[in-house]
Amino acid sequence: MDTKAGMSAPVKSYVFLVVVEDDAMETGEKAYHAYCPALKGCHTWGRTYDEALANVREGSRVVR
Repeated sequence: MDTKAGMSAPVKSYVFLVVVEDDAMETGEKAYHAYCPALKGCHTWGRTYDEALANVREGSRVVR
């Protein structure tokens, strides 16, 4: 994002607690449910722990 002077605006970073729990798909395959309690509606899942964590990171960018 550029300002009138052509400089970039400062970017803020936040740290949020993320919970990743064991879950299962309808077929019985193992999966993981991930959510951020501080961000209402930020819930997702993944076939692996890392995929669920990556998905909740992406979701947190959208929820704000």
